[in-house]
Amino acid sequence: MAVGAAGIVVLVLATRAYGGDVASSRVMQLVNGAGDSGLIVTIAAIILASFISEDLTCIGSGLLAATGAISITTALVGCFLGLWIGDVGIYWGGRLIGRRLLKIPPFKWIIKESAVLRGTAWLKRRGAMVVFIGRFVPGSRMPTYFASGLLHTNAAAFAIYFALASAVWVPLLVGGTYLAGEALADRIVFVVGRPMMGLIALGALLLVAVKVIEPLCSHRGRRLAVGFWKRKLLWEFWPSWVANMPVVLHALWLGVKHDNLALFTAGNPGIELGGFVGESKTRILNDLDPPAELRLAMTLLAADEAPADRLVKVRAFMDREGLSYPIVLKPDVGERGKGVHVVRSDEQALEVLGGCVEAMIVQEYAAGEDFGIFYYRHPTAERGGVYSITRKVFPVVTGDGRRTLEQLILDDPRAVCAAKLYLRVNARRLDYVPPDGKTVQLCEIGNHAQGAIFMDARDLKTPEMEAAFDRVARRFKGFYFGRFDVRTRSIEEFQRGENFKIVELNGVTSGPSHVYDPSIPTREVYRTLFQQWRILFEIAAHNVAAGARKPTARQAFGALWDYYVLRGLGMRPKPRLQTDRVMK
Repeated sequence: MAVGAAGIVVLVLATRAYGGDVASSRVMQLVNGAGDSGLIVTIAAIILASFISEDLTCIGSGLLAATGAISITTALVGCFLGLWIGDVGIYWGGRLIGRRLLKIPPFKWIIKESAVLRGTAWLKRRGAMVVFIGRFVPGSRMPTYFASGLLHTNAAAFAIYFALASAVWVPLLVGGTYLAGEALADRIVFVVGRPMMGLIALGALLLVAVKVIEPLCSHRGRRLAVGFWKRKLLWEFWPSWVANMPVVLHALWLGVKHDNLALFTAGNPGIELGGFVGESKTRILNDLDPPAELRLAMTLLAADEAPADRLVKVRAFMDREGLSYPIVLKPDVGERGKGVHVVRSDEQALEVLGGCVEAMIVQEYAAGEDFGIFYYRHPTAERGGVYSITRKVFPVVTGDGRRTLEQLILDDPRAVCAAKLYLRVNARRLDYVPPDGKTVQLCEIGNHAQGAIFMDARDLKTPEMEAAFDRVARRFKGFYFGRFDVRTRSIEEFQRGENFKIVELNGVTSGPSHVYDPSIPTREVYRTLFQQWRILFEIAAHNVAAGARKPTARQAFGALWDYYVLRGLGMRPKPRLQTDRVMK
């Protein structure tokens, strides 16, 4: 409804500004009516449009005022009411519905829980001033206002704060656009050649100015801009869909060559779809059945249980295994470290358990060095080998007694590349000022997407290490290709194939993660990844020829749909393919 109302008012006001045919005039008469009714309709439409995009509505209203379509007073009043009503609505959403709203689409896509946690921490430390500042700091308004309702702050007082913040912001944006529109509208219309196109061009120009120039006025905004451009230059920070596009095209070409796009999923017949997507971590580890000295204690929590009931089971598991905090909580189905938490108290555990309605793993925490070991074995080979070794380093910043943790992250030449991630992970302590010389670790999940630094450690490979992983891999019937995530307290013992713990085993889409080492040239990255997929298709083709179930593209793409679409909407898909427990 809001979209339709906004579209109608823009169309009608543009017609009013630049003239139109008889039909347009009749529309004008219907909307404007007589006297004050037209003014009320216009203000109501501006309010509705502001619920879609506040900045765009302010800019559009200022432009329409500049062209004489509406008065500047109408533009200011409509935008002020739209922003204030929207802010109060966000507050009451947090107050009445709370964290439940963060798990419901589309709200969970718009308001991130990590941002709400940061807003909550700000409010507890700095009080109402944060509400006023939030209106002017990009990305902080919605989570901060939501957090103010979540904390059940004084509703009347905060409604006044929202009004004061809007009373400052609206005149700046609407008034600035109004003045700019008067000065530039005729020139842009002359260059573009059409009045309506000129108005749209001017609006787009001013919107870009607001979105780009405003953040650059702060140190935080400038450093985030530096990080943005650095990520564009360094392969390890490219968006996954961009970085993997050549690999996907190569895999599709191999699929066409083998007359089966999904053939690669037969690389591990013992894992559902080979570990392509949506596989169960506990099922894989249970089927691997590593020796007792290499295992980490774990148990599975069923989906949809109450957080308090889950916590009882967590405590029972810890008592049974003789464990104390910290422990690891993570989804049974997941990728790239999403949803993995190291928790150190019942309170943290309850918070994490309440934020995930899917099946979860409780796992013993293993301290020490974190490594990724990529292994493969051709079904006809007597032994398998270690193709890649990745050392996972957890980044730190060093305090100077003056700057906050947030400033240290933004000022660090490498941390700034992943600043948004580190700011989200450390949302509760961004105002902490570390003493001079004190180091602060920025993350503790051994995944590049979650902030770990990946280093090429192939020089650590030894025959004893390869033999140890080959013995473990052979325990899993139908496993030939994947990556072990392990932890060890001693690199020397690890090289002897001793004293390490298996955290996870990943299947056909895991890959050799040493390519994320920033010292490796991009051409070598793709040469390695292309070779990985050629090996995978060769193994899969042999497995199918030996009697493994032949996968179909429909099953593979269906699994993608289930994982990325249905799960994103909160729906639980059914299994599409059973594993071949024993090779025929």
